[in-house]
Amino acid sequence: MYLLVTVDTEEDDAWSGGYPPSGQSVRNIERLPKLQQLCDRHGVRPTYLVNSPVIDDATSRSVLQTLHAEGRCEIGAHLHAWCDGPHDRDSYDDRTSYLCNLSEPIQRAKIERLTDKIASVFGAAPVSFRAGRYGIDHVGLKLLAEFGYTIDSSVLAFRACGDHGPDYRDCPWQPYRVSECDIRMASDEGLIWEAPVSVGYTRGEQEAAHRLFERLNHPLPRVLKAPSIARRLGVAAQVKCSPEQSTATEIIQLFEAYRAAGAETLVVLLHSSSLMPGGSPYARNESEAAEILARVDRVLTHCLSFEGVKGVTLAQLATSLEAQRCAA
Repeated sequence: MYLLVTVDTEEDDAWSGGYPPSGQSVRNIERLPKLQQLCDRHGVRPTYLVNSPVIDDATSRSVLQTLHAEGRCEIGAHLHAWCDGPHDRDSYDDRTSYLCNLSEPIQRAKIERLTDKIASVFGAAPVSFRAGRYGIDHVGLKLLAEFGYTIDSSVLAFRACGDHGPDYRDCPWQPYRVSECDIRMASDEGLIWEAPVSVGYTRGEQEAAHRLFERLNHPLPRVLKAPSIARRLGVAAQVKCSPEQSTATEIIQLFEAYRAAGAETLVVLLHSSSLMPGGSPYARNESEAAEILARVDRVLTHCLSFEGVKGVTLAQLATSLEAQRCAA
């Protein structure tokens, strides 16, 4: 089983309201070595998915260049539609903050510019990608393949992304090659590998638990508080594999459920801004920022104690999956 630590490496407090195209602070990147040291202790190379505000800042760029030069991490791309140029508008809103809601030409231009920036700074073009707000569709995936990317991790398993974002509830929850015409479909000859961010259920077979979860979240069951009752009973308890939004115990329970189901990967996600007090809503103070690191430590300690669980980067995962596909 593959274990991945993926970090959306981005500006401070991207949740503060609005989608400003410029003027972002990236002080949180100075905290990244703390996470790196933790990963080093566990023998795990994290994947830092970086955006333009991080690359454009000399201090944050230097931090990442050092980690990358030492071979301790992978550098991938993380595109925020509102602050990764070029721009075809003066402002962004809830709809246009999703890359997938922009025209194909502007998607292409943004992906090309960010890819070129990363290649220039780190000496090699990135091959892994995650869209900001998980906002990608088959058009974006086609463009990623065109620019040499081998793997994406924008799909959020078992979830829909707001009123204007994509709906991933019918997508596979384990890695798959994406069909050229539909992000929800797997194809042996697909465009690119997709490694969904791990979301799932702590009991039972994943697809069955998800169907129950969906039924319980219809209007009438919600009025009767069925979802909260089901969660307390451990039935249809949905967990996101993020130390920001879930406890270490919940993530470990999800890992155990995945392992019991014969899952191939567990993709952990966090934001670099959550390493800094006030950098995200998940780390309002020093204590909460420290707790996020403690959760990562506990999760890695537990998961890696099992024989056959291996920490890999997104690029390494794509290479392994492709080798398995070719050998089949």
